[in-house]
Order: sequence, then C-alpha cells, then structure tokens
Amino acid sequence: MTRCATWRFSTARAGEEYSPPLLLASASAYSRFIDFARMRAIADEVRERVPSLLRVLLSVYFMVDMAHIAGLVAAGVHPSPVPHAHVVTTTTHKTLRGPRGGLILCQRDLARQIDRAVFPGTQAGALQHQGLRIVSGGTDTPPRSTLLRGVLSST
Repeated sequence: MTRCATWRFSTARAGEEYSPPLLLASASAYSRFIDFARMRAIADEVRERVPSLLRVLLSVYFMVDMAHIAGLVAAGVHPSPVPHAHVVTTTTHKTLRGPRGGLILCQRDLARQIDRAVFPGTQAGALQHQGLRIVSGGTDTPPRSTLLRGVLSST
C-alpha cells in the first residue's frame, strides 16, 4: 500500500471512529497533492451519520489551510481546494509574495458566521488592502508559473 493510500485509509477510519466536527487539511513540506475531493467526501460521510435533528448543531466541516501551497494553487500547478472545502484559509506573505496578511474563503452559507467571528477586532490593519491588490496579479505570470513548475518537478 502506498503512503498516500495509507493516509486516505487512516483519515477515513478516523472519521468513522471519532466523527470530528472539523476535518482539516494542511501541508507545510508535503511533496504530494492532497486529494481534496476525497477529504470532502469523508466529511460528508461523517455528516450523514449525524442524526438529522442534530445536524444544525453538529455539522461536520472540511477546512483547508493552504498557506504553504497558495502560490502553487494560484499559478495553476496544484489542485485548488476551493471547490471542495467549506472553508479555505491562506496567508498572503508566504508563497503569494505579498504583504503580511491573510484570506478566509468560504461557502456563502458560512460567510455571515465567519464575518461575525472576525469583524470587528481581528481584521487587517489600515491600508493593507493596497498590497493585497498588488499581490493578486503576480502569481499567474509566466515567469512565476515557470518557477513554481520547477518547484514541483524537484520534489
């Protein structure tokens, strides 16, 4: 059995055994692609086992922290977790080469809850949005994409 298959099996087994409220995927120095679709399927399987009357209170969410792979995702050389995860977080200063900041991407039905948890109080400082606008255009340029493809080929 390959490492990746073992990882998938152990994640599915842990989901069955513990029924966690949050399934989190993240990577720091992981040289393989994460199967976001399978992780979402595991979260959905766990959610289906929760009795229907309790699903409002005991929802199972799939969250991805893609801070270390955000540049690869933005350049199109790594699969995106956005279509699969309920919530995706990332930083702008690591692989996106921007100013220190962060992003929370979520499904529309969770936006209000997340906004209430974050604002006011923990949102970005003044004028940080200018740097974020600049960084959003630099990850898909040909030189940057070539660099990131080289990163993948060296792993």
